[in-house]
Amino acid sequence: MAFKIVTIGCGSIALRGHGPAYRKYAESNPDVELAACVDIDGDKAEAFRDQFGFQRAYTDMDTALEKEKPDAVCLVVPYQLTAQLAVAILEKGYPLLMEKPPGMTRQETLRMIQAAELSGAPHQVAWNRRYMPVVAYAKQWLSRELSPGSLHNIRYDLNRVNRIGSNASMTMVHGIDMVKYLADSDYKQVRIRYQPFSHQGATESNIHLDCEFESGVWAQIQYRPLSGSVLERVVIDAVNHTMHLHLPFWSSPDAPGKLIHMVNNEIKAELGNVELGRSEEMFIVNGFYSENALFFNDIRAGRKPGDTLKSAIQAVEISEAIRMGRELYVYGEA
Repeated sequence: MAFKIVTIGCGSIALRGHGPAYRKYAESNPDVELAACVDIDGDKAEAFRDQFGFQRAYTDMDTALEKEKPDAVCLVVPYQLTAQLAVAILEKGYPLLMEKPPGMTRQETLRMIQAAELSGAPHQVAWNRRYMPVVAYAKQWLSRELSPGSLHNIRYDLNRVNRIGSNASMTMVHGIDMVKYLADSDYKQVRIRYQPFSHQGATESNIHLDCEFESGVWAQIQYRPLSGSVLERVVIDAVNHTMHLHLPFWSSPDAPGKLIHMVNNEIKAELGNVELGRSEEMFIVNGFYSENALFFNDIRAGRKPGDTLKSAIQAVEISEAIRMGRELYVYGEA
């Protein structure tokens, strides 16, 4: 029996990241069928079908699911639509990989969790940065090599160029999740500061998060929407160790990314994302292939995927607090 995949949403992220990942996964697994792709724009759906090897294209999600009865569903739609469509898919019991953030609010995320629990549908949130090779290397090293309590600080910088009129919280959620993932702990509290400024009619703010984790680790997350470069960089400090992570993006001068590991002020290792990922393909070094392949492999093996909605709820709560202009987030008071 073929393992049938249906994907919903054929926009830019699907084209650049997920579509190439589906095609590579199907090429590597002959029993996989890219059954159908769905988009309300029929021309987009047909073009996506043709480019990545899907069998059929639809403009209606419910029709596609009813006809195809897939083994796995991928949801790659604008964040404003994710919760509504995810609930409908989870209620039908289909295993679901959904793009981040899974919801704009805590209540939306709780509705998705309830739908998954009632149907028993396995699911995964697609935090692609967790699967970038430099991040995977850093996470494994932190888990394997550090003694308890030696990790003490993480800094995450998000720079954008002319990001005017966008939802800052939906960009910052990447850093909020990543820092929690690297710290391997729940947030205890987050103090939020806003630096408003006006430039060419923009009403934007730099945003700074001072974070404290239950484990005692501290972190700082900086968002700068009107900087001169598109960057995401991480600095991880532990006793006698510092790691610098330059994350890759298509438009970033840091692409394809690298990691520098320093010990007692000397470079111990300098590793490239291409070297670690064994590929120059951006959909691989950006983590899209690994997150999709892991989800599909888990479903095929009958395993419950990680990176669930429950593990994402704090990132949603903190991004919601930013959107509301709050100055303090305390775990359990959201």
